[in-house]
Amino acid sequence: ETPAEEPAVEEPTEEPAQETPAQDETPAAEETDAQNVQTDGAVIVVGDDTTTYESLAEAFAAAATAAQASTETIQIKIQGDIEIDAPIDVSAGDIQLVAVGEATIRRASGYTGSMFTVSGGNLQIAGAKADETTGAEAGTLTVDGTVNETGDGVTGSIVEVNSGNFALSDGATLTGNETTGNGGAINNAAGANVYLLGGSITGNSAAAGGGIYSEGTVNIQGTVNVTGNTADNVVLNGSGVINVTGAVTDDSVIGVSVQDAAAGKQVVKLADGITDVKLADVISKITYEGNSDFKIGDDGTLVSTKEEPIPTPDVVVTIKKYG
Repeated sequence: ETPAEEPAVEEPTEEPAQETPAQDETPAAEETDAQNVQTDGAVIVVGDDTTTYESLAEAFAAAATAAQASTETIQIKIQGDIEIDAPIDVSAGDIQLVAVGEATIRRASGYTGSMFTVSGGNLQIAGAKADETTGAEAGTLTVDGTVNETGDGVTGSIVEVNSGNFALSDGATLTGNETTGNGGAINNAAGANVYLLGGSITGNSAAAGGGIYSEGTVNIQGTVNVTGNTADNVVLNGSGVINVTGAVTDDSVIGVSVQDAAAGKQVVKLADGITDVKLADVISKITYEGNSDFKIGDDGTLVSTKEEPIPTPDVVVTIKKYG
């Protein structure tokens, strides 16, 4: 079931945020202070304010304060290389982290926990799309979970969704996180929601779900790439399910497996009200990476790949006596 409040994707204008995220609404790039600064230092601003913050944590604190007084999405615009040494939590409001130009967020040396946590709010990570009017180029945002050359000691995810909503959009990549826990890029708890509207999740590893470990709902539309992660790409457990909220492009690549797989388990389904998308078209872009005894059927449930044995008919032998 689609949640009542979904992370909004909006143009950086004064218009109210939309309730339902749409894949083609990646925020446009702007000629902001962030784009006019050389790449010799990171730039972090909130909304249209020209104040530059020293850390991402400070910017998120300012955005949280602004969100308390507004129903609109609060944008944090960044450029350059940024390190974080503690989890950044979104507990309320709608916050959109957008790269204008090139931006990379990394772990500070020795930090091994989750990089972002969502605990009741809405967080979206995106790269700004090019703006022909201003001539601004598209932005790209990479969140790199590498803690050192080997990745030893990491216990958290890039994004840990405890409750609320997290969305990944075009221009953003989650990569490099090698954790001993579940969910290399994203760990999505029961009752929480992840929205894959674009972007890429690749090059992560975990005990289960190198890309995503989900006991909640993973909503997909647009061009979705979750591939090249170790210990399966998307692992669904418990009530975890893939929910199709719109058309999925032919360029999408998604690998999925199910813990405690059983025939009849719902793996993929259409969201309520979606009538212009055929489930079979989406399933064709999803590779089942779990137990080879199962595959995803046309109705989105697991079906057995084992051939049912053909029963041997009973043979009645009649012995006749002669003489």
